Amino acid sequence: MTTLNRPRPCLPRPFLAALTTLLLALPALASGLALGDYDRWFVVLLDGQRCGWSHEWQVTEGDRITTSSAMSMSIRRGPTEVKIDMEGEFIETDRGVPISSRSVQAIGSQPIVRELIWTDDGVRVITTQGGREAQEVKPSPAEGWLTPAAAAEYVRARLEAHADEIRYQSLDPSEGLSLVSTTMSGFEPGSATLLDRSVDAIRCDAVVSNAPNIVSRTWIDQDGRAVRTEIPLGGLSLTMVMTDQATAMVRGQAPELMVQTLIRPNRPIDQPRRARTASYLLTVTSEGTLPSLPTTSTQTVELLETNRARVTVDMRSPSAAEVVDDTVFLASSSLLDLDDPELIALTERSLDRAGEDPVRRAEALRRAVYRHIRNKSLGVGFASASETCRSRAGDCSEHGVLLAALLRVDGIPSRVVSGLVYADQFLGQEGVFGFHMWTQALLEVDGEPRWVDLDATLTASTPYDATHIALAVSALDDGSSSSDMAAIATLLGTLKVHVERVGR
Repeated sequence: MTTLNRPRPCLPRPFLAALTTLLLALPALASGLALGDYDRWFVVLLDGQRCGWSHEWQVTEGDRITTSSAMSMSIRRGPTEVKIDMEGEFIETDRGVPISSRSVQAIGSQPIVRELIWTDDGVRVITTQGGREAQEVKPSPAEGWLTPAAAAEYVRARLEAHADEIRYQSLDPSEGLSLVSTTMSGFEPGSATLLDRSVDAIRCDAVVSNAPNIVSRTWIDQDGRAVRTEIPLGGLSLTMVMTDQATAMVRGQAPELMVQTLIRPNRPIDQPRRARTASYLLTVTSEGTLPSLPTTSTQTVELLETNRARVTVDMRSPSAAEVVDDTVFLASSSLLDLDDPELIALTERSLDRAGEDPVRRAEALRRAVYRHIRNKSLGVGFASASETCRSRAGDCSEHGVLLAALLRVDGIPSRVVSGLVYADQFLGQEGVFGFHMWTQALLEVDGEPRWVDLDATLTASTPYDATHIALAVSALDDGSSSSDMAAIATLLGTLKVHVERVGR
């Protein structure tokens, strides 16, 4: 296999999805349960190694309460460092009535800013990226959810009542108007380990509805402050420990994430780009549970045990796709801005000689994305299609997202797949599976609808091969794109792949 036809696994998007999803549950926990305003800093550790800081604070002015958060962390993919910044602000009345919110996600070089403003007519949603702004008015979420300060007060009251379990709904501003349910349980007195001492604290577990397989653990001290939070991400652990600002912001060596998540199978695969059929056994540690893996037109899944499944990939006899409402697979989102004139122009140029057959047009777009992204870089976190169109840089996630956008611009329903791909060489490692992202187009083939796999990181001679294992699919919509992929974060560092057979 030539170097030009070698796929480039990427920073596991499930890590980023799980991170942003689980941090939504932290304001009520990190703010603590004490009454009044606060200003707290945390050092962020990945597997015990310093990778960044987090800041949570609340300010009351008159009858308005503003809850704010900021987080900055860096990780390495091999020798390349990637910086991740997130900010959030929520303004409410002292009676828990929402006024506005603002979230900033800077994973690519162009931050995505989303503002929510509550009005008499609903909620005005303003999304800004790269100088382009989109606005729409949506209905306010149904009653029954709690704003951040109201959620903290509710949790405090329930704890004072010695509740065994606490449940509440809150809003996910970074995903638009999506509601997230948080369940807290397992309250036990004990102690929490800080950087330089231990303190008496109550331990509790928390699960959020859009990452149900991940249980975060928080310790709350006698003053009602969350002093330590641990988030398990498969074989990795993200920990936030309360400290002072100066200590929190001390910069350390960014921990390496990518090489340690590569998976070495039981045997190497010869000529992987020519593979057309394959069978794999996927296993996680005995304490773990496999998430629900997707069945696609080329992949079937047989669950053998809760932690073990057989995945069969057959490109020779693809099956029909289930009848779906393709509206969500044709819609714009913050990652797929279909009104962007640069995306429209790139689509038109790429299809200049493609003809009218949708299958040929999809393949023409796949090849165009491969050519367009000239800088095959690991230094981009997770850029939108608009950013990648202009920067022409990125890894597998940028290829997958850009291709999904161009397909939709052309009227072809699309989604992305997070999974694994086999590489004979990558980052100094030989014969490994790495976490990967590619695209699927919903096309009519031989008179039936199929999700056709398209990997834009591969050259014209190989649009796809059977060493791709799908772990999750996503429409990249603003309501559920993170939760679609967060479940497989539990596989990082715990998944094993046994190659049963490979056919050509």
